[in-house]
Amino acid sequence: MDNKVGIQKREIVEEMRRSYLEYAMSVIVARALPDVRDGLKPVHRRILYSMHEMGLRSGTKYQKSAKVVGTTMGSFHPHGDVAIYDSLVRMAQNFSLRYPLVDGQGNFGSIDADPAAAMRYCVTGNTRIVTGRGLFKISNLVKDKSNEQPVDIKVLSLGKKINNAIRWFDSGIHRTKKITTARGFSIEGTHNHPVLSWVVNPETHAPHFQWKLIEDIKEGDFLVIDRSDTLWPKSKLLLKGYHPKNISNRVEIKKLPKYLDEDLAHILGALVSEGTIKKNEIEFCNSDYNWIVDFEHRWSNVFPDCRLHKFKRYPSSYGKKPYWTLEVHSRFVIQFLKNLGLAPVKSAQKEIPEAIFGSSKTVVASFIRSYFEGDGSVSFSSKMNELSCCSTSEKLISQIQLLLLRFGILSTKRFDHYRATHKLYIRDLTNYLLFQGNIGFISERKNTKLGQLVRRISKNYSQTDSIPFLRDFVYSYLSPKYADKEFALKHNFDRYPNLMVNSSNILDSIKADNQLKIKNIFNHLIRLRYAYEPVVKIEDQEPQRVYSIKVDSDCHSFVGNGFVNHNTECRMTKITEELLADIDKDTVKFEDNYDSSVQEPSVLPSRIPNLLINGSMGIAVGMATNIPPHNLTEVLDASMHLIDNKDADLTELTQFVKGPDFPTGGVIYNERDIINAYATGRGPVMIRGVASIVEEKKGFQIIITEIPYQVNKAELIIKMADLVEEN
Repeated sequence: MDNKVGIQKREIVEEMRRSYLEYAMSVIVARALPDVRDGLKPVHRRILYSMHEMGLRSGTKYQKSAKVVGTTMGSFHPHGDVAIYDSLVRMAQNFSLRYPLVDGQGNFGSIDADPAAAMRYCVTGNTRIVTGRGLFKISNLVKDKSNEQPVDIKVLSLGKKINNAIRWFDSGIHRTKKITTARGFSIEGTHNHPVLSWVVNPETHAPHFQWKLIEDIKEGDFLVIDRSDTLWPKSKLLLKGYHPKNISNRVEIKKLPKYLDEDLAHILGALVSEGTIKKNEIEFCNSDYNWIVDFEHRWSNVFPDCRLHKFKRYPSSYGKKPYWTLEVHSRFVIQFLKNLGLAPVKSAQKEIPEAIFGSSKTVVASFIRSYFEGDGSVSFSSKMNELSCCSTSEKLISQIQLLLLRFGILSTKRFDHYRATHKLYIRDLTNYLLFQGNIGFISERKNTKLGQLVRRISKNYSQTDSIPFLRDFVYSYLSPKYADKEFALKHNFDRYPNLMVNSSNILDSIKADNQLKIKNIFNHLIRLRYAYEPVVKIEDQEPQRVYSIKVDSDCHSFVGNGFVNHNTECRMTKITEELLADIDKDTVKFEDNYDSSVQEPSVLPSRIPNLLINGSMGIAVGMATNIPPHNLTEVLDASMHLIDNKDADLTELTQFVKGPDFPTGGVIYNERDIINAYATGRGPVMIRGVASIVEEKKGFQIIITEIPYQVNKAELIIKMADLVEEN
């Protein structure tokens, strides 16, 4: 060979040996195995050092997990955010680490193998959040919309719980997706935004809730819709901020209301449905003279010194009824109504006045009642029952759908291609009764017809408002005798009304050992009364500005556009600070990061024996480690004894360290295996769970208080139930 071009002769065996060893050492040192000095793999070390650099001590405020992941990936670990976040999540799980190194706020998974929530949630600005001040757009929760602002507002969370939102974030511009369900509910968020879904375990057939990222959702997936009627504003909306300002001297000042009450809400609903809003004039037209009189009465209550101009009109075409027109010409009052959100736009661009969304339950009901009086209808025939409203504005219909949901009323959006209008349908006896009891109509004629509709329905049945997967799951627990399970086979129980009525009889059809389990599931579903909506459309959207809020709770969730949303936040635990103590005092060696832009520690100056107390698992090229966790007090006692007695043997040290100490408990039942593992560095450690048997009238219960380390609790319970059934 010509050595001038830098080519050297080398035996292929030698080259393979050298390359393999270099690769193996790279994997061992840079990725797979922990350093004995701090017990950490590089990714864990870099996450904790990033948190140290961000100032996330145990006593500071939590930060979004995404920020920690982004800092780690950008400065120290360029291997993808998923791998970094998964490592962060494990350090926060008290069932994975004996002494968690990350203090997580939010859903960081469970011992049942439930996945952690996504590291961040971001939804578009038009997402309406259920709050104690009303149904607000997330972009409008604060006045100063710069990056990050403190807030103090109650929000509706998972499980119908009410928690406090304490911070608001402008998360910048990102790619988004729009998810639409069969009834027309929709939400837009970033690809990694998590929403609550309803899935079934393919092995056990057990349905359960699961957080899913928008990018992982597919058509046909069931998403959870919260229709709780809780968390309304307790007082009427103060209107001082809506009063016109900087008015010309030519404009005559009128008396304006102090609060948005039922009369003003009625006026707004009537004008949205039957009104014409112009720049300097507002008209209200209707052929029902009783409603005209009612409108005049309410107007005089709200605007006592503002005159209504009244005209009787005759139709210009054959067959139409005469009608009346009420006109408003006061520019001061018109400007006030515009400030409330009554905009002078064409019918296809109409919206609900924004002030309505910040109003109390009775005020919102008054608005909807008035709107339905104008653009709503109730009808029925031998095979059809229908309560509906319509508009040429899709946005308006979507807003009405969300407001109805706040009353617990489930409705469906449809587009009528023949009439080129958007319609909102309300069906099912439960929804009719909720509408009748909370909203109703203004006219006696429509209220009478609604009453007739309710009375003519013989049973409460809905083909779409059901609980998916429940029936097949319960069927798997039915008694083998047909006489015992006949009732369950002949009666629907996956609809809420039927479940509430028939649940006790269904339980009698279940094998005795599983009745309590199924009863708890029934009670949980009935209490939540969630709707389960199949996804029918997933659309990529243009990049747009997105927002999020921080909810101060373990749940860390909020309801937006009816969907249940989620995220996680984190900071160091107290013990982690001991891993990083004095790191700024030249206690450890620093080296260049992957692009030589900053320096990172090669190891942390740990004051605690982290490798022993938290253990570690890793598989490298030709090497592996599996060190179990131990009790901190025992390890420190053994360490101090070893310092004073450097020749101490295994027998002496095991007087202090009795064996591994797992975060989920359990009993190690072979002491000889422990001694052998400590002596040789390898060997199995067998763990048993701890359980007790409690006898009851209808049988017995097995109560498990401790389970073996890294065992899925949900699967363990199912296997035990199957074992009991076999025996």
